[in-house]
Amino acid sequence: MYLPLTAAIGPFAALLMYCGDMLLYFTTGKFEVDGTLKPYFGIMAKLPDWRLKLGGLLGPVAAFFYCIGFCHIALAAVEEYRVVAVIATLILSLGIIVGGAYHSQFTYFGLIGRTGHTEGMQAVSKNVSLLSTVSLVLLALGVLVLGGLIVFGKTAYPRWFIILTPLCTYFIGFLLFRLPQPFRVVLWGGWYNLMFVIYFGASLLMTI
Repeated sequence: MYLPLTAAIGPFAALLMYCGDMLLYFTTGKFEVDGTLKPYFGIMAKLPDWRLKLGGLLGPVAAFFYCIGFCHIALAAVEEYRVVAVIATLILSLGIIVGGAYHSQFTYFGLIGRTGHTEGMQAVSKNVSLLSTVSLVLLALGVLVLGGLIVFGKTAYPRWFIILTPLCTYFIGFLLFRLPQPFRVVLWGGWYNLMFVIYFGASLLMTI
């Protein structure tokens, strides 16, 4: 009962945070990526307050539901590897909590970007970059543990299921980056959450 229920909450969480992404920086105009956060300032400085604030708020809210969704990992593991699966669940949950905090900081890109305050923008960028790094490291570690459990047959999923996890779908992002606008911002811009939509959705189908 609890396995499909938690798996079902996962896609909702990922789509909720994806909606937050689109509220914060969806644009039909140019969406160039130069390896820095500077382009986001330009996009968000033009957005209305309601989009900035609601988009930022959805990060922590979605992270809460993500944590519930990740519980399916522990429930799907075979008994003798349940502890390892719980550790993966906790690592992923911590990673997405930090990710929710990272997401919420994007609100300030727009608010400070309007002022043109260079020092303020640099300070926010450094903090956001730090949160991003911590979140990505934790999520990557958790996904690696999850991938190991699946590949070695220690979960309720078949081994081929690994191709539907972020461990593999992450690399599709390199193709999406080449898409023209507005498809680039819609798909590549929200790919981190869309990866989990795919994973959670597939998990649900495998458990119902």
